[in-house]
Amino acid sequence: MASLSADRRRLLFMVNDQRKEIRLGNDIDPDLFKRNLESLLIYKARGQPESPELTNWLTDLPDRYHDRLATFDLVARRTPPAPAETGVELADFVNHYVAKRSDIKYHTFVVMDQARNNLLDFFKGRMLADITKADAQDFRRWLSTNKGLAENTVRRRMGICRQFYNAAIDAEKVTKNPFRDKQMPVSVRGNPERSYFVTREEIAAVLDKCPDAEWRALVALARFGGLRTPSEPLALTWGDVLRDRGRFTVHASKTAQYENAGVRVVPLFPELEPHLLALFNNQGPEEYVITRTRTTTVNLRTHLMRIIRRAGLKPWPKLWQNMRATRQTELSEQFPIKTVCDWIGNSELVASQFYLQVPEEHFTRATAGCTQKCTQSTPVSASQDHTLSGRDSARSPVHASLSNVLTGVNRTRREMTASGSNWKDTPGRTRTANPLVRSQMLCPIELRARAADPRHRPEMVRDQIPT
Repeated sequence: MASLSADRRRLLFMVNDQRKEIRLGNDIDPDLFKRNLESLLIYKARGQPESPELTNWLTDLPDRYHDRLATFDLVARRTPPAPAETGVELADFVNHYVAKRSDIKYHTFVVMDQARNNLLDFFKGRMLADITKADAQDFRRWLSTNKGLAENTVRRRMGICRQFYNAAIDAEKVTKNPFRDKQMPVSVRGNPERSYFVTREEIAAVLDKCPDAEWRALVALARFGGLRTPSEPLALTWGDVLRDRGRFTVHASKTAQYENAGVRVVPLFPELEPHLLALFNNQGPEEYVITRTRTTTVNLRTHLMRIIRRAGLKPWPKLWQNMRATRQTELSEQFPIKTVCDWIGNSELVASQFYLQVPEEHFTRATAGCTQKCTQSTPVSASQDHTLSGRDSARSPVHASLSNVLTGVNRTRREMTASGSNWKDTPGRTRTANPLVRSQMLCPIELRARAADPRHRPEMVRDQIPT
């Protein structure tokens, strides 16, 4: 009743005594399609309903094959999906979504709220389904130019807007996400311009200007413990500090959803221990290490900037983050990177992109080694006192050898010209007939020795001058 062509890409069959054809692609099994089509033709001819197996096959059949069968009146056409609801305002949906996200942390809510305010400020009164990719691109440019946000901040807020529309797709309010586009990246990348290596001299001056032992412990936990501030120091209790074992336990709320539940063990570094011990002696019986700056209304960044200025220093970018990154950079020079990442609480990929820095000390050590090596090389006499940047810089032995060779060539040319010979007419019309101008690597050793002997030079020159 049905037959496949030789290339198995055309299925031929008869419907109402008329020959019909369906072209098959690589996405369909031709033998299975042929068997099910023959069964469908039999059921239609007998006026019987399809079997459950055939019904399931027709349900899973791609639209283009199903529409083709519907053209021959073998199946009923599929009902097109209902258009997405267009009567939902953007503000109503986004406000409802943010209000029901009680599962997120406070700081995550703050960032989401900032993205929501920007989105609703730009798209005032717009409907949820009316936003296009061009509108999303205009919104991104508005964040960058009008709001003056940094590139990583723009990417974060665009990512949250994409999250809003993903939720709208799940709720069947829209069918596409205008913020999902390759031209609108949302992944945060490292920014070397905002990286800063906080030296030990600088942190010593800052610690000296801290108002009390609690602030000194807070700064030391960030700079020498590598803790995320303020979340990880605020969660630290005295029960987590095991001084007799030389370690303490850190509870990271940022990574609490991962396999280790955000718990890691960090060494009680010798630079950190005195500050914690001093705080413990002054504080008395308290549960938490940090007690007076636990509320979210305390702006630790502003207070730290004041302390840095009192120390006579200029505040560096990302005050707390760069202290943590500096510590990981220091530790990575002494311990394996896997161990350091376990202590700091990140991955090797994240560390290489956002944490590890190139301190100025590395340049100093590298140039010092180069200077020492250059000093031990061949000394330059006073008559050859030239600067490296000038045209008359000190010549190496290779340059000196090349100069001697060129001098011999010029002398040969003058002798050949005086004898009436043209140097271009040497045998083979080569410009390097004189062995003096041959490369030291190409010329055999015995030939170089003979060329270097003054007794053979006149003979060699005379043999090369045509008569």
